[in-house]
Amino acid sequence: MKKEYTTGQRILLFLASVLGPLSITLYGLTWKIKWSGDDYLQEARKDSGNVVFAFWHSRLLGLAYTHRFRNAGVMVSKSFDGEWIARIVSRLGFRVFRGSTSHDGASALLEMIKDGAGGDLALTVDGPRGPAEKATPGALYLA
Repeated sequence: MKKEYTTGQRILLFLASVLGPLSITLYGLTWKIKWSGDDYLQEARKDSGNVVFAFWHSRLLGLAYTHRFRNAGVMVSKSFDGEWIARIVSRLGFRVFRGSTSHDGASALLEMIKDGAGGDLALTVDGPRGPAEKATPGALYLA
């Protein structure tokens, strides 16, 4: 079932899908990024193939820039806020799976597990409703 959006919402979604990736890219270009632990990441990939990234909800912006166009799959809420986030991150090269702890999270997790496109997977472990920086078990199930 496709959601119907108001004219204002459709305009917002369009603007977000165009301006969001551009803003994230321009903002990210101002950062000095230092990578650490890459040897551990390569070791995990050698042992297990792809990896699961687990991160706090508040860190989404930075990771949207640093991990863009790496074929990573992410879980995004089915809410309206999630819709504009999904449109932005998909234009940054992420595969999007729709669900959250409060709505269809288990089915989205199963989709991620069955995903045939390969690539790494990522999800926020504390979710948008919180409590902030308190992990839920979704990432463990996914791993």
